[in-house]
Amino acid sequence: MPVDWKKLLPWILAAAGVAIYLNSLAAGFVFDDEPHILRDSSIRDLTDIYAVLAGELGRPLLKLTLAVNYAIDGFEPRGYHLLNMLVHIGAGLAMYGVIRRTLLRSRWSGVLCRPAPWIAFAVALLWLVHPLNTQAVTYVIQRGESMMGLFCLLTLYCAIRAIDAPRGLVWQGLAVLSCGLGMASKQVMVTTPLLVMLYDRVFLTAPGEGAARSRKGFYGLLCATWIVLIVAGSAWRSFEKGTSAGFGFEALTWYQYALTQPLVILNYLKLSFWPYPLVLDYMWRASHTFFEIDPPLLATLKIALPAAVMLALLALTVWGVVRRNCFGYLGAWFFITLAPTSSVFPIADLMFEHRMYLPLAAVVTAVVAVVYLLGRCAPDAVFMRGLATVSLTLIVLVLGGLTIRRNLDYRSDLAIWESVVVQRPFNIRGWYNCGNAYYDESRKDAADQERMAWEDRALTCWHRVLRFLPSDDRAHNQIGTVWLAREEYERAMEHFRVALEQCPDEATYHYNLGNAFLGEGDEKAAEVSYERAIERDVDYAKAYNQLGTIQLRRGQLAQATALFRQAMAADEHLRDAYVNLGSLFISVNRPDEAIAVYESGLRQFPDDEVILANAGIALAAARRYEDAERTLLRAIDRNPRYGKAYFRLGALYTAQRRDEAAVQMYEGALALRPDWVEAKRGLAWILATTRLDVLKQPGEALRLAQEVNETTGNNVMVYLDTLAAGQAASGQFDQAIVTVQRAIVIGGMTNGSEDYIEMLRRRQELYRRGEVYLEP
Repeated sequence: MPVDWKKLLPWILAAAGVAIYLNSLAAGFVFDDEPHILRDSSIRDLTDIYAVLAGELGRPLLKLTLAVNYAIDGFEPRGYHLLNMLVHIGAGLAMYGVIRRTLLRSRWSGVLCRPAPWIAFAVALLWLVHPLNTQAVTYVIQRGESMMGLFCLLTLYCAIRAIDAPRGLVWQGLAVLSCGLGMASKQVMVTTPLLVMLYDRVFLTAPGEGAARSRKGFYGLLCATWIVLIVAGSAWRSFEKGTSAGFGFEALTWYQYALTQPLVILNYLKLSFWPYPLVLDYMWRASHTFFEIDPPLLATLKIALPAAVMLALLALTVWGVVRRNCFGYLGAWFFITLAPTSSVFPIADLMFEHRMYLPLAAVVTAVVAVVYLLGRCAPDAVFMRGLATVSLTLIVLVLGGLTIRRNLDYRSDLAIWESVVVQRPFNIRGWYNCGNAYYDESRKDAADQERMAWEDRALTCWHRVLRFLPSDDRAHNQIGTVWLAREEYERAMEHFRVALEQCPDEATYHYNLGNAFLGEGDEKAAEVSYERAIERDVDYAKAYNQLGTIQLRRGQLAQATALFRQAMAADEHLRDAYVNLGSLFISVNRPDEAIAVYESGLRQFPDDEVILANAGIALAAARRYEDAERTLLRAIDRNPRYGKAYFRLGALYTAQRRDEAAVQMYEGALALRPDWVEAKRGLAWILATTRLDVLKQPGEALRLAQEVNETTGNNVMVYLDTLAAGQAASGQFDQAIVTVQRAIVIGGMTNGSEDYIEMLRRRQELYRRGEVYLEP
């Protein structure tokens, strides 16, 4: 039985979409994904449906899908990217259906009935794999664009099916439902009812004109879905003064925006045919700035020539729609779907590639239609079909390869912003965010030299921003943050003060200045800065936390406890507040309260190695040794490079006299931090005092104890005790006696524990008898 390829075409489209976007599953979160996904607490509780559907985006269905992703995978990007890929494939299949149905029932049906599935397949395949769509697919938060595109195409498909289907009302109902879902996905969906009406105007045959008039009620229902936009709050929010979009956007007037868009649209068309280079953030200059940089004639031409081209294309589009020409409808589709973002409605970002998601469909359809019509004029139809197949295959392979390559840029913030500054070297925001990406790399667990290398790259980027804009407060703040991390507090304060001069009401800058004061040891000035941060943002949790640490240093435990609790109330996701409050309770021998705090923290951060390690300490203090061991092992499992968990587990094993296991843990800690004094001391003590012959290493114990005391100036009672044990184990009893005597003197001078000092005296007597100390 021969294969019916026409039935396989949708499956081939789906397979092509998977093949091209499979590597997008390895991409991360970038740019606006951080505020709208990683820092949006409203998507973290799917049961609070009102909080999920509300929000500043005004796109409730988009937020619902993000909340579902979070409920399934948390912040694991793979699930988010998988849903984006499936939405895009669904849109490609819907496009295939729209074009195929149009060709089968149009006035050309007698000519196009046989090739209709193949033409629709060619259009959908080229659009599906086109790299210009990567921003709407691989950039997670732009799912709103691809969801809107899917529902727009589904609305049109259902409207076409409703024209002469036996159950036309059912299809009309599905079209209205799809239109409403699109309105809940993104505001650009507002144009879809007009696209449906124009479709009927252009493509319905003469007898169908009456049917078009009879669909006025259907058109009314489609327009009624605009209510979804109002209910979602997007309409008034978009026009709100001071936002980044709308006629109240003070940085850009409507006519400045309109004069810029013809050149932007020409660039979109260029990318449709030559999709390179693709840039996440163009930071396109507005028309009035052309005159600030370019000569007057060149600036005028940059506005006039693109505007003339656009006016000509618009005139041809209107003529085509009036004449019911299919190319007129494609032109109308292109301009109408671009109108909300590329006309007179000012938006802070003048150009973004994802805005071409639906307009690109018109461009691809027009190209395929032109090629098909030219092919029909050729004398050898068989040759032309073969040539078309080969050409389509090659173009798909090239476009698909570019898409796969572009997906690699979305692997991380660093990769995507490096690509931005390479392609747009004058993009201030690109340099700023590239610096942030380098700085984030420096915060990862790396050696000091590697960390400083990343920080230096970040500083280079932020200084590049200051070359373009010397007063940029964000760049000054970030530079100050690096110097703060390097403990160069004066240099840090210089930049924080410049940032505050430019933006005195920014709470973060006051907070960072407070951190610099605290590093300098000026607790009073730090306290003032933290309080100023709270004055500007009453929920500034980090400032409450730092004020708590200051009170803790002063011994004001009640005030510190209250401040840590305020920090947790202001931001339940502030890890440091849980760690600090729990540590406070441990320090005052209230381990049960510490455990309760850490359990609360683990509900927010179930895999956080710091909270796990501290919880292990609290459990050990509460004599819940098995739970402590299990928790510390879990911390190591979550982060095998977290040395504190190894050290604390070594201390637990030491207390339990599990010397062999303790040695392994201390050695693990020292492998990560070779200069760790406490870990050296713990290992030296076991090697000197263990009763297990296979572990006893007096020479190594003595070496480690000597290094510890040299580092600390021979002035710590416990470390001197360890040194004496090592000296005695090595047969150096006279030195051990002297060392213990020094430890006793220092203990008396520093108000050491009387019980511990008495124990030192007993060990001194042991050494005088020429006996080594062994742990019982």
